[in-house]
Amino acid sequence: MYSIWYDLSVIVPELNLIFGALLFLLFGAFTKKNTLKYVCYGAIVLMIASIYHVCANTVKDTMLFNGMLLVNEYTSLIKILLLIAVIVIFFMQASLEKTDQYISFEMPVLMMLSTAGMMFLVSSKNFLSLYLSLELMSLPLYIMAAFNRNNEFSAEAGLKYFILGALSSGLYLFGASLLYGFTGTGGFEAITHYHYNAAAMGIESGNMLPIIILTGIIFIVVSICFKVSAAPFHMWAPDVYQGSPTIVTAFFAALPKVAMLALFARLLSDPYNLLLGLYKFDQIIIFVSIASMFIGSFGAIMQKSIKRMLAYSSIAHVGFALIGIAANQVEGLRGFVVYIIIYLAMTLGIFACILMLRKDDEYKDNISDLSGIAKKYPYLAFAIAVLMFSLAGIPPLAGFFAKFYVLLAAIKEGMYIYSVAAVIASVISAFYYLRIVKIMYFDETKNSVQGFFPLTLKVIGALAVVFNLLYFISPAPIVIIAEEVVKVLLDWRPWVS
Repeated sequence: MYSIWYDLSVIVPELNLIFGALLFLLFGAFTKKNTLKYVCYGAIVLMIASIYHVCANTVKDTMLFNGMLLVNEYTSLIKILLLIAVIVIFFMQASLEKTDQYISFEMPVLMMLSTAGMMFLVSSKNFLSLYLSLELMSLPLYIMAAFNRNNEFSAEAGLKYFILGALSSGLYLFGASLLYGFTGTGGFEAITHYHYNAAAMGIESGNMLPIIILTGIIFIVVSICFKVSAAPFHMWAPDVYQGSPTIVTAFFAALPKVAMLALFARLLSDPYNLLLGLYKFDQIIIFVSIASMFIGSFGAIMQKSIKRMLAYSSIAHVGFALIGIAANQVEGLRGFVVYIIIYLAMTLGIFACILMLRKDDEYKDNISDLSGIAKKYPYLAFAIAVLMFSLAGIPPLAGFFAKFYVLLAAIKEGMYIYSVAAVIASVISAFYYLRIVKIMYFDETKNSVQGFFPLTLKVIGALAVVFNLLYFISPAPIVIIAEEVVKVLLDWRPWVS
């Protein structure tokens, strides 16, 4: 017998964030003094409670709300990653209370609501629930991008992100409506539903989909590619990353990308491998992947702003992650999950370091401002260097293994040309990462940076460096966890062992 109370008990982690955000909003509104630090620490407690609820949830492959949401080991792992990442960002944010006066208690509230949307998003099993989750995730992001009202670049970033985000949502809705109208179902199994209904009626579709279904899928894929800033739908990312407050840029670079990529992997990895296998949609994903790697790599070379450079860098990393999704077997998806775990560690670490680069109460965003800082701040320069080497994929750092796993899966699937292209893109990307190391260690000091070293930022940066340096000693635990959760996506395929 269906019980809505049981369904509500399973989504307690998401409800924690939503009601907690409302509670903190009221607390901040009725408290006169600056409450940013208290809201951040209160939110961290709620996040830890949510992680406990996710871990304590023993249900497996459970459908909720009449097929709107799905909870399994894969979705639970992604939710835990998102919650850990946002806890790290809240610790960063709490350290900025005295230096970034424009950041108020509303910022962590918006982050909590957006994170709740991401958690619903990774569990979505229906195109309608996916759209609602997408909007719950996106609407706070638009506000966060424009949060610094005294900065024209921040206002521009928010407006640009909102307009293009609204266009993306419109494309998604149009695509989902086409799929629903033609297949008669709003669930992710729409293609499987059509395929077997057509076969039952004696309709031979071969490896071709009707143009209406094909158009609907393409619109949905384009919308998701926009959200993860995959090329050629990346045009918003550099301006938004540069114009947004730095703590918001860290949030953009880490959480929405991981959530959308995790959803993308589940959406395309249907139980019978119809989209990426029979209907050859892997070719589209491979094209987007290669375009992202090369556009991201070449675009980053020309940047003078650290945040713009990291925006193009994130585009290239999305391209690498998509290789694992395109490979679409246990090895490929395992490599994808390992990739996003390591990507989170690298990204959060490098932004913790960027938040330490200040002078005259301003963040120094120009790459040339790093000139010679190794002489004045050797530990900070070392941390940035390690993370840059890891982002470049230089062995034996964690970033190398992230790329190694997805490329190994691609080679195993016979994607040799694409693997060579990925290696070439990785070599190109090494140029702009190593350039920063060269500027820090070998250029003359300009004294344009005055270090800002709160304890939380130092601890986060140090943990990220240690993880990237020592990952090669024992990579097995993360790989084993990744393999176990991706088998959940594939366990209905009769040919997967």
